[in-house]
Amino acid sequence: MRPIPFRALLLVPAFATALPASAQAFDPPTQARGWAHQDRDFSFTFFDASTRALVTWDKSFGVMNTLSLAKLKDAPSMWWMDRYNNAWVVCGDTLYFVTKEGKVDSKDKLPAEVADAAWDSGTGFVLLYKTATPYLEMRDMKGGSVLWSHGTKPKKGETAARAFYRVCMKVLPGGDAQVFFTDGANLDMTVLSAKTGDPVARTAFKLNGQPGPALDYAKADPGPLCPLLGKEAIYAAVDSATLPAGTAPGLNGLLLAKLDLSSSAITFEPTGLTPDNRFIGIVDGQAAFIKAAGGLAFVAVQ
Repeated sequence: MRPIPFRALLLVPAFATALPASAQAFDPPTQARGWAHQDRDFSFTFFDASTRALVTWDKSFGVMNTLSLAKLKDAPSMWWMDRYNNAWVVCGDTLYFVTKEGKVDSKDKLPAEVADAAWDSGTGFVLLYKTATPYLEMRDMKGGSVLWSHGTKPKKGETAARAFYRVCMKVLPGGDAQVFFTDGANLDMTVLSAKTGDPVARTAFKLNGQPGPALDYAKADPGPLCPLLGKEAIYAAVDSATLPAGTAPGLNGLLLAKLDLSSSAITFEPTGLTPDNRFIGIVDGQAAFIKAAGGLAFVAVQ
């Protein structure tokens, strides 16, 4: 059984009454839309456009927290919470820090639009930018300052039209973290130390003993990555249309690629979903998706 999420503990004993009625009415399993990604405590934070609020929700405990973004003029594109229920919010190429009371405490112009983000409350957050070649920045969770960067920083106004790369963070048994990011037309990843940004390894995944397949990202953007917490595996969402013919016989639509870090093996698993559903994490042995029509879908993983 999973432990009670840290945010839930922060809300006890006012857990059931701390939320305004409008926030309690937001039901992620039926209403979630847009972007979200699983946190380390297995919770998810969604944006409720009707109330302009971030709503943190857990599959077992329900809604745990809300944070108003009413003072932000721009629509958020991605976000994550610190351990005290403050939020970092990305709006295009601008990073905001919003306190748990809804106050916009800081605003920082970024080098380019953000393509993807990953975070760990004890380490910081990494921003992967929408650039022609991979450029990442690890930033401090408290103040947002740049701790290290990797790649060539884009010039002002230099942004790629699409997001070609994806990133995730994986916490090791000892507590240190590593950054994994895709940087080519396949599922192989470069691994960096989350503490220093130094290169650690380069994966070389194989499918049935052969080098991993090339993916045609002209047909679709790469899908999100999510580490399987506590296991030596990372899952990637893959549109079957991007795979070479015959790569995954009998599998169509949105697939999950299980990337086994211990054996360097790729296994494709069906989801039964179309590619317009968004992969947001894995909890209780199930992959979680935001459905294209709104709400959540859960699919068992191997």
